[in-house]
Amino acid sequence: MIGALVVAGLATASVATAVADFVTPGKAVYCGVSEGEPPLALTCWRPRDGITLDMTRRGRAHRTLYRPNRGAYDVAGRILSFGKIWRFPDYWKCVSRTTGLTCTNLSGHGWWLGRVRGSRVF
Repeated sequence: MIGALVVAGLATASVATAVADFVTPGKAVYCGVSEGEPPLALTCWRPRDGITLDMTRRGRAHRTLYRPNRGAYDVAGRILSFGKIWRFPDYWKCVSRTTGLTCTNLSGHGWWLGRVRGSRVF
């Protein structure tokens, strides 16, 4: 098992890191909240290909191919089963579905990250 550290705020000036708070079934997608320097950010990554998404509490979502996250499987705190919702106080909400993971922030920005392929920011 690789202890994955993910750079949060890839499109911002943040140098914080995130460790997985949860993982979707089959270890398809990992997500964690940044630790360290503010601003807080939610970061999710798909170890299969390294697609990584992040967003702050109110900012727009960013998507990138972050090669160090390819094959980065972490020890997550819990499995977010299909149909279940994860919330980080009121800043972010993620919903796990068989088709993928949808996460949104306070401003309604967010993403959908497919279990195997595909992603979309909104």
